[in-house]
Amino acid sequence: MEDWDMFVSPWASSQSEEEMFKNTMYTVGQLAGKDRLLSSLYGLLIFLTPSNEMDENVRNDPTLTFLRKEITRLIYRYLKSVMKSCSQASNTTHHLVKLIPDLHICQHINFNKRIQIQMEDLLPLL
Repeated sequence: MEDWDMFVSPWASSQSEEEMFKNTMYTVGQLAGKDRLLSSLYGLLIFLTPSNEMDENVRNDPTLTFLRKEITRLIYRYLKSVMKSCSQASNTTHHLVKLIPDLHICQHINFNKRIQIQMEDLLPLL
């Protein structure tokens, strides 16, 4: 993240939000690495997992629940084939799933808690 110009501190409304965002992104990066298939499956799982702010009917939708379970199984089976260890694949899958609520918070921070800069604030710097 240090290489991303848009995340040069201060960019969020608080230092703790910046740290939470950075730590979550780092952890996901460590778990998924540069594995495109794992990242694609995980992205799909994130997309299919409603945030806690969503209506309860959406969060408990049977079709979404079924799809999340199937994608989670695919992630586990894929990791098991790559890692050759059931316990390591299980732990990684579990950790990835547990990070999804944090990723929803990160999304909220990125879209709603960024420091807003007005063009007038930049004019003296030019």
